[in-house]
Amino acid sequence: MWVTIPCITSASEVTARVLWNKGKQIAHKPRKTLHHIFTRVKDIEGPTQQADVVYRIGCLDCDADYIGETQKKLATRIEKHKLAVRRNDGTLALYKRITEKQHNIDWEGARVIHRDNSKKKRLFLESWITKEVSVNRCIDLNPIYPGTRNTMTDPT
Repeated sequence: MWVTIPCITSASEVTARVLWNKGKQIAHKPRKTLHHIFTRVKDIEGPTQQADVVYRIGCLDCDADYIGETQKKLATRIEKHKLAVRRNDGTLALYKRITEKQHNIDWEGARVIHRDNSKKKRLFLESWITKEVSVNRCIDLNPIYPGTRNTMTDPT
């Protein structure tokens, strides 16, 4: 009877000796083969192709930023923001920043802060990260959280 074990330095030799004494034939198999090294089943997603994310869009003219969350791909959400700006949507916080302050938004610099399938977790993190200099207004957190946030390091 043959047994295949992974080839691990010093561990596989001991295991092979024990199994050999039990009457087993041993075949060592490398952990990484050329097939594993050169093939990849899926392409790596770029940050804008990720869905279920909390994201940050910065302002090019100051330290302000926009923190948002979306279940869709980040690229889709950014396009929706751009479309709302082109349509002069006065309810959009980024549009207000552009028109009132004459600032430019860093659309290409948008980045993913966190990825999670849970909408509640994304909403909480969006509120947690939103600061005084943020463009958007988020759900107000329980007063205990901002005090806790001040004692912790920034996750972003």
